[in-house]
Amino acid sequence: MRYEIRGELMQTLNMELEEGEYVLSDAGRLAWMSDNIEMDIIQSGGLIGGLKRSIIRESFFLARFRCRGRSGFVSFASSFPGRILAVKLNGSIICQKRAFLSSTPGIRLGLYLRRNMGVGFFGGEGFAMEKLSGGGMVFLEIDGEVTVVNLKRGESLKVATGHIAMFEPSVSFEVEPIKRATNILFAREGLFLARVKGPGRVWLQSMPAENFVKALNKRGVK
Repeated sequence: MRYEIRGELMQTLNMELEEGEYVLSDAGRLAWMSDNIEMDIIQSGGLIGGLKRSIIRESFFLARFRCRGRSGFVSFASSFPGRILAVKLNGSIICQKRAFLSSTPGIRLGLYLRRNMGVGFFGGEGFAMEKLSGGGMVFLEIDGEVTVVNLKRGESLKVATGHIAMFEPSVSFEVEPIKRATNILFAREGLFLARVKGPGRVWLQSMPAENFVKALNKRGVK
């Protein structure tokens, strides 16, 4: 499998496959493909796996694209202005809901629950995130521009919850409320902040989709 990420504002992921090769994607993300690519819908991980995926994304199923005969290609389009990241995975990574775009075989999609679920549920991003595990290439969609912070052991960072796109499992992640009453009454940033603590890398996104929608609403755009 060979891939190329094209574009700037609304990127596409283009994947070239040889006979017998296949890739997986979230359902409904196909843009175009050659006529020798065979698409089918699968329930990867069985019933329990499908139920877990339905918590963090709209679809219960995944789409599989397999090349038949000569070499072919399949392309997936981003759903929001931002970046498509290619990650060579050998282990696991935690990412925001609906970040998964596509992957090679060998990647498992699971559920990641924050320890403080009650606070997390009201923290603007829900209590569930996505855990990707295994070995292979995985392609993720990030909202806006991307900043990568490498936290040392014991080093921490406070982030508005929607701006955390992805982090390594070695990073601890907690959502905590703003404590002072005056801050709660007048803060435009919201009532919660996330605290990420190293060691490990954290990927931050500049324009979460939820913030973009709020900005449009404030300007009267429908």
